[in-house]
Amino acid sequence: MKLLEHSRNLVRRFSKEVEFYKRVIRHPRTPRVSKVLLGVAIAYAVSPIDLIPDFIPVVGHLDDLFIVPLLIWIAVRSIPKSVITECRQINMAETKKRVFFLCTHNSARSQMAEGLLRVLSNSSVDVFSAGTVVTSVRPEAITVMQEVGINIRGQESKPLERYRDEPFDLVITVCDSASEACPIFPNTQERWHWSIDDPSQVEGAEAKRLNAFRRARDELRRRIEATILEKGEAADA
Repeated sequence: MKLLEHSRNLVRRFSKEVEFYKRVIRHPRTPRVSKVLLGVAIAYAVSPIDLIPDFIPVVGHLDDLFIVPLLIWIAVRSIPKSVITECRQINMAETKKRVFFLCTHNSARSQMAEGLLRVLSNSSVDVFSAGTVVTSVRPEAITVMQEVGINIRGQESKPLERYRDEPFDLVITVCDSASEACPIFPNTQERWHWSIDDPSQVEGAEAKRLNAFRRARDELRRRIEATILEKGEAADA
């Protein structure tokens, strides 16, 4: 499973890089010679025709590992840095990952996860959350998020139906009941499940309740940083 996911990530990165260099080629300030070299590099990378046939062990892939990077390196040296920066920023904006967090009430865990990923990714990821039942954002969640400098006061509990047909790169359920009730998202590439203890089930003094929310917040942050932001595995099963 990990090998399959790693392969998928490599394919996605390769596709994004191809789109980036295509944008550089189309840029009006890219020198003609660089456009030609980049075009040849892209064509060679995606073409089934090689100077050295791929079926030859080891040696068959040396031309891909040497020729394509060399052509790109020569081409990029002649392109103004401002063009590279501009194209990279546009490419990143157009290929932002869309992540959706789902829990039962959309009141605590999914709300904290939404706020955490949005801030930790510097808004480079489009983040959404919803619940199978609409309630309201728990004040304890707002408090413990404020403790780490993240304001989720403006977030609201939202119904699952609002997002059912939207495209997402990743759907993550953060509670077991939501995972069991989670419908099929036809336009989703991946679905993960994180089993996070429900802090709203903890009763007692305020300090005890806040500690439960802090534990959930810290666990969510740990998983986000170790998986989504590092392009790793996240599913419990």
